Amino acid sequence: MRAPVGYMIRRKSDGLFSGGGSGPRFNTIGKVWRNANTFHNHLAMFRETVVTNYDGNQRTIKRNPQGIWFLPKQYEGCEVVEVRFEVLKSTDLKEYCQELKPGSENL
Repeated sequence: MRAPVGYMIRRKSDGLFSGGGSGPRFNTIGKVWRNANTFHNHLAMFRETVVTNYDGNQRTIKRNPQGIWFLPKQYEGCEVVEVRFEVLKSTDLKEYCQELKPGSENL
């Protein structure tokens, strides 16, 4: 069985990862989209916008139906990184919790 693949956005200049959202901030941890569908949904928000009319009804405006992406400026110079998830170790949850020290920063 193949390990699941996730997707991240990495800035090439410093190796930091996007935290996601419409105005992404970059950090060492970043956001992992757990499959291609959720990653593509994230990217799709830069292709269309949902607006609320004065009467409260929402409608979608296609920003560019020809398929040109309107990526935020923060994504300039970025790349898509595919990561693989695999089980490294398995520990009984109760045993794991008993090993944690109260008041430590692990809690």
